Amino acid sequence: MNNYGTFTSSGLIENSNTIDGSGVFIQDADGPSSATINNGSFSQTSFQFNGGEVGGGGSFTGDVTIASGAIVRPSATTTFNGDFHSSGDFVLGIAGTGTGLYSMLAINGNADFTGGDVLFVFTNNFHPAVGDHWNFLLADSITGLDSLNISFAGTSLPNSDKIKGDITFDNLGGHLVITAVPEPSTYAMLLAGLGLLGFVAHRRKTITI
Repeated sequence: MNNYGTFTSSGLIENSNTIDGSGVFIQDADGPSSATINNGSFSQTSFQFNGGEVGGGGSFTGDVTIASGAIVRPSATTTFNGDFHSSGDFVLGIAGTGTGLYSMLAINGNADFTGGDVLFVFTNNFHPAVGDHWNFLLADSITGLDSLNISFAGTSLPNSDKIKGDITFDNLGGHLVITAVPEPSTYAMLLAGLGLLGFVAHRRKTITI
C-alpha cells in the first residue's frame, strides 16, 4: 500500500508487509477498535496518534507524535525511525531479564516526553528482584523521561503495587531498575503461623492421650 496524502484511521490496521509513501498518517479514535499493529514496515512523513493503541514488532519511519490518551504497546521491539514526541502512555511486558524477554522501544531519532504513564507488566510468572534492570528505551537523545509516572502489574505477582523502581537514562538509553519488592504478605505469614500452631497442638494432644 502507498499513501502520499492524508490517511486517517479510526479502526484497526494490522500490517505485516509494507505501507509506504510520503503522506501523513492520523489515528483519531480512542478505544479498543482504534489500533495500529505494525509487524512490517510503515513509512510516512509523519504519524499522529491521537488515541487508541500503536504497537507490534515492526518499524515506523517518519516523525511520530503520541498524544495524551494514546497508548504505545510494543509486542517485542517497536522501532521508530524519526523524532519521537510523546505525552501518551506506554505498556511494556517483562518476562525476564534476558535478551528478547521484554518489550522495548528503539528510536533512531530524538525522544521527547511531556508526561504520561508507563505500566510495566510482569508476565510468564516472572518475579523481579531488587537490582534487576532493563534497557527499555534506545534513542539518539532523550528529554523529559522524569515526567513519566511508572507502575507495575502482574497476574501471578501479589502486591505488585508495592514494587518500586526508578527510570534513568544515560548515553545508552533509558533504564528501569527495581529498587524494592514486596515482603511476603503478613496475612499469608499469619495463616502459616496458625497452621503450624495447630499442628503442634494436635501433636501434643496425640502424645498425651
